[in-house]
Amino acid sequence: MSRRSDQVSGIIRRIVAYHTLEIPPDIAKVVNVTRVTVTPDLRYADVFLTALAGVENAVIYMNKRRSEIRADLGGELKALHTIPFVRLHVDRQSEELRRLDEILKRLL
Repeated sequence: MSRRSDQVSGIIRRIVAYHTLEIPPDIAKVVNVTRVTVTPDLRYADVFLTALAGVENAVIYMNKRRSEIRADLGGELKALHTIPFVRLHVDRQSEELRRLDEILKRLL
């Protein structure tokens, strides 16, 4: 990624992480932003989330708040012509690594 993409993804990560703090505990517990990838043209940002419980519900909840996230991004990314469209995903890669770790612990 370019320096600019890294800066933009860092800002997106910070803003989305702030919004995850507002997720009620009955929806999801301890939601984390694991990674953010931005397309080279900065039009799209893929944000990956994990949680101790209810990660799918967390993604649904955050998708409902996407307009608020975009508004906050607009305030932070004034220099960009287009504010990236945020796409939220469950981070399956982290789940797979966690399962692999559990398997290895059982074997050892």
